[in-house]
Amino acid sequence: MTIVYTETSILIKKYIQKIGSDIIDELFEQHSKIGSLSISVIAALELKSALTRLLRGRRISESEMRVMLTEFG
Repeated sequence: MTIVYTETSILIKKYIQKIGSDIIDELFEQHSKIGSLSISVIAALELKSALTRLLRGRRISESEMRVMLTEFG
């Protein structure tokens, strides 16, 4: 079985549209055919930290952040 390791920067592209987000969306959609996805044990904390920075910079709203964290969680 193939294990694909995804770091936090990959997770951000899943929730915030950036260059490469389309590739990440495809990876998440096809992960069951590829194998399994693996993340760091601190990825949730890093994701929340990154989203908080975006919130403070007014690039996302509080409701958007809650939705993203719920989808991740």
